[in-house]
Amino acid sequence: MQSVHNQLNNFLIFEKTTNPNWTEDNDDLVEPLMALRSTFFTDINLFDVHGELIATSLPDIFDKGLISTQINPDAFIKLTFSQKASIIEKEDIGKLSYTSVYEPIVDGKNNVIAFLNLPYFTQQDDLREEISSVVLAVTNFYMVIILLTVIISIVVSNQITQPLNMLQEKFRNIKLGEKNEPIRYNKNDEIGGLVKEYNRAIEELARSASRLARSERESAWREMAKQIAHEINNPLTPMKLSIQHLKRAWDNKSERFDEYMEKISHSLVEQIDALSFIATEFSNFAKMPVAQNQLIDLITRIDDVVPLFATGDNKRAFHTNYHGLQNATIYADREQISRVFINLFKNALQAIPKDRPADIHVDVLKLNQMIWVRIKDNGMGIPEEMQEKIFRPNFTTKSSGMGVGLTIVRNIIESAGGTISFRTKQNEGTTFIISFPSAETDA
Repeated sequence: MQSVHNQLNNFLIFEKTTNPNWTEDNDDLVEPLMALRSTFFTDINLFDVHGELIATSLPDIFDKGLISTQINPDAFIKLTFSQKASIIEKEDIGKLSYTSVYEPIVDGKNNVIAFLNLPYFTQQDDLREEISSVVLAVTNFYMVIILLTVIISIVVSNQITQPLNMLQEKFRNIKLGEKNEPIRYNKNDEIGGLVKEYNRAIEELARSASRLARSERESAWREMAKQIAHEINNPLTPMKLSIQHLKRAWDNKSERFDEYMEKISHSLVEQIDALSFIATEFSNFAKMPVAQNQLIDLITRIDDVVPLFATGDNKRAFHTNYHGLQNATIYADREQISRVFINLFKNALQAIPKDRPADIHVDVLKLNQMIWVRIKDNGMGIPEEMQEKIFRPNFTTKSSGMGVGLTIVRNIIESAGGTISFRTKQNEGTTFIISFPSAETDA
């Protein structure tokens, strides 16, 4: 419209000057309109100030009465009274809808001399298709931009989160007392700062764990040393007194010297045996003998150990139940396994008050390729505050002994691939439960 308007304006102003009144025959205007139509590929209509058709580049439509020679009334009102510079109207020819644009043409004094009209007969479907194409193109463009943005975001986020995930995994796998590998990260960025702090932290943790382990070992050995000193002092005091008493009897030429000599010698031998037992027990705890593992039968081991304790008042104390098993074969050291049952049976008897008849049940059964042994006594049970310490070195509930028996028992069982646990109830008794992998498979 703007291009046609500019091309036509000067010509119409000149024509109006030379011909003040538009006549019905304006053939001189048709030629320039046809030229403009060829140039801009659009039809052109020209109306006078009263809305009458002056000239057109498409006379057949008007000649056949398809369109009135009068200007669109709505457009005329808006151009004349609303004084709009340009308006667009939707018009119809039968079922054909099209868009029509109107603009006034003015002279040098800004007076309206004519109205220019360009009808756009392109099908609305074509128009919608063109618009859809434009919208689709714009949408595709933005989709490409969004896709590129997402891809870039993912790449950038992965570059950020991958080191963080690595850090998270490293923190999750930190173990106290074990060597934690440092992270190798060469970039000098925020992640690099975190990596440096992590490496520094695991180094400090390793040093702290080493100091803690050394402190715990020193503390354990200090406690053990106190216990050993206490146990050694116990027999030394009566030994000293006995020797002093024997010396006085010798000095005084006592007639009962031989009697004293016999009695004190026997006492000294007992005390020396106690010291030897303390030294042997501590030596066994400090360094367990190398296990000579072989196929052994637990039932045979139990049958060999029970008679050692089922004597005198305890003759009827032990009750064994093997639940139909003829043998229970495991892979372990025979002497060490015997020592396990010796310690457990001894503890069971010592836990039973003297005024209570001993009643100890030993059960053996096989389940899921595991051999299970249960030793149940009717003793006083283990107090709740002592239960978590029962397997610790130098812990004992008895007035004598070094308290390493159950520690040695657990070490022997675990070295054979087994486990040991217990259940206890105050004043009713304690049950120790032992498991070993079976050396025989079920048929």
